[in-house]
Amino acid sequence: MTDPAWPTLEPVRSPPPSSTPPLTDSLSLPGATATPHDPPQPSAPPSLLISALDRVKEAVCITDTDLQHGPHIVYVNAAFVRITGYPPEEVLGRTPRVMQGPKTDPAAFAGMRAELLAGRPYQTRVINYRRDGSDFLVALDIVPLRNAHGRVTNYLGLQRDITEERAAALYGQLFREALDQANDAVAIVDDVGCIKYANPTFLTACGRSMVEVFGVSIRDLTLAPRRARTYREILRELSLGNEWRGEYETADIRGEPRKIEATVTRVAVGELGAHFIVSVRDVTVQRRLEYIADAQNLVENVGYVFASLRHELGNPINSIKTALMMMRQCLWDLPPERVENYLDRLLQEVGRVEYLLRSLQSFDTSTRPTLEAVPIAPFLDGFARMVRPDVELRDVELTVDADASVGSATAEPRALHQVMLNLVTNAIDAVAERSGARIHISAHKRSHVVLRVTDNGPGIPPERRAHVFRPFHTTKPRGTGLGLAISRKLVTFMRGTIDIESTGPEGTTFAITLDPHERDTGKTRAWTQMPPPPRGAT
Repeated sequence: MTDPAWPTLEPVRSPPPSSTPPLTDSLSLPGATATPHDPPQPSAPPSLLISALDRVKEAVCITDTDLQHGPHIVYVNAAFVRITGYPPEEVLGRTPRVMQGPKTDPAAFAGMRAELLAGRPYQTRVINYRRDGSDFLVALDIVPLRNAHGRVTNYLGLQRDITEERAAALYGQLFREALDQANDAVAIVDDVGCIKYANPTFLTACGRSMVEVFGVSIRDLTLAPRRARTYREILRELSLGNEWRGEYETADIRGEPRKIEATVTRVAVGELGAHFIVSVRDVTVQRRLEYIADAQNLVENVGYVFASLRHELGNPINSIKTALMMMRQCLWDLPPERVENYLDRLLQEVGRVEYLLRSLQSFDTSTRPTLEAVPIAPFLDGFARMVRPDVELRDVELTVDADASVGSATAEPRALHQVMLNLVTNAIDAVAERSGARIHISAHKRSHVVLRVTDNGPGIPPERRAHVFRPFHTTKPRGTGLGLAISRKLVTFMRGTIDIESTGPEGTTFAITLDPHERDTGKTRAWTQMPPPPRGAT
């Protein structure tokens, strides 16, 4: 036999008109139907009760007690219309099943019919559907309404939309699970520093349980800073409304020193007031490894520089020494032209040492250029006029492609000139003794100003591209290996980048990326807005 209770999804049969009593026939409560045997009772004016129900925020639905074919709706308030989208004329005389759909779980109504027949209220949570087909989660309370003699005359259904409330609870549970699973030690403390929550990682780091740390000042735990100065710094930043990030020293539960990386953030939630989220991470091992790596890298770099410097200085000094020894042994027997030849060689080697020392001076990072707006097109035109005679003397064709639309870049003219001269000099050496040797200089503007120097030489093998900007790295017989290193230093000081762009099996392109100069404001970009490397750079 089919259960005729309200939650069944069987077709709704319209009741006869006489089975739906009007709300105005109630005695003491809306929907309470008078019977001929009930003595007259004083009641509140129906208009007052309806006005009160229309001001209730929850959706109110009053039905009759026909659990065989209904129950049938006899009244809905304004909140019901607002929440469900159903106007009264579309639901009066119909059953509440009109709001049920595919996601409505019949199990939510298990036992409801028995409870209502017994005159007891019933509570559940169920997914209902609005008139537009959208679903929402409601907390449903069904209360029997009785007349003065205790007879159930109607059922009052209160529906509260808890969709957002449920979602908030689920997200709260999700965040709690995320904190519990986090690798970082996280704690929440109140405005006096007492712990209100700590995740398992925090408890493990402290060697305590949640019962042991709850309400305890975070300063009494092993993850707290040793120095009072750190506390003052944290409080100062938080008082300004800022987040504090930093590192400090502390000790573990055995008293061993360790390094902690921490973040402290202020949050305020309603009546709970101000609280602070403390996230800490033990970086002791990581910092030790970084110190070892930095020391090893420094030793390698210093050894590399001094080995290269010894080689670069050693060659001319050995030549000078050999020439001086020959002159001393054979001075009185050497003809004047031979002495003059030795002196020329000595002067050449001394000049080579001087050039190397000047290059080292240029490599000094203590001097920083003063940045200004440099119009790129006029700059490249002037640069090309200066270097073209020497380039063409080497049987190399030089072309320049830059128009006024490129605008100005933020740079230092002399530093940019030196960088371009280094690149063109390298390009000349790369195309030496090649038929149809060409060097092309171009400038384009996108989000940044990009200058390119391209040659049609043999190119740079991929395995060498990572080393071309290292000091003293060179493949030239008489090169110092400082030109590109100095160029990168100067471009970096101009807040730009310099990289190699591969153009195929042959040819090399060096690309310089600089900040454009803001013509309208006369300002340059912030130091933090470094230009991106050119596409295809290695």
